Amino acid sequence: DGHWAPWVQWSECDVTCENGTRSRVRSCDNPAPAQGGDECIGPKHEQDFCVLQTCLDGWDSWSNWSSCSVTCGQGLKHRHRTCNDTMGTMLGGGCLGNDQEQMECKMKSCDMVVVFFAHVPRFLTIYNQIKIEYQVVTVNKGGGYNSSNGVFTAPREGLYLFTSQTCIDNGLQAYTGIVKNVGKQSRTAVIISEK
Repeated sequence: DGHWAPWVQWSECDVTCENGTRSRVRSCDNPAPAQGGDECIGPKHEQDFCVLQTCLDGWDSWSNWSSCSVTCGQGLKHRHRTCNDTMGTMLGGGCLGNDQEQMECKMKSCDMVVVFFAHVPRFLTIYNQIKIEYQVVTVNKGGGYNSSNGVFTAPREGLYLFTSQTCIDNGLQAYTGIVKNVGKQSRTAVIISEK
């Protein structure tokens, strides 16, 4: 009858990282069956699990986080990475996972107060009428009013309330109005006309 030779050494794991399998074999030649003797009883081939270190992968480093998608309130920022396929193949891990990430970012509150208070008028003729620009600005919260040209530029979209106080001499009638230009710009003007 035949008898088994010792098992050969285990093969290398069939993966280079994480979980895989290995195998080994033995031969029935110690001695081999002869003159009608029986073959060896039992398996000729064995397989076993092998566990290696965590797979490295072929990802390059993450980029820096982007700026927040908003200037106030709740927004998102992003970062990305690039797959280096050659390195991933060499390490056996490939490039598994996402190439982009995002996370929430919270900026300062969007609540904005816009207030300006101006005085010391300067008279300019415009559209055959008189335009008054206020040269001294004592309050300009939000930075919307430009005293050099009398233009108010809205810092953000919304509803704005304009009020004015005008003193006039006898024989004149005062009209207060706002001339709105293209976009968000609007011009404050006090129109003086004869009675």
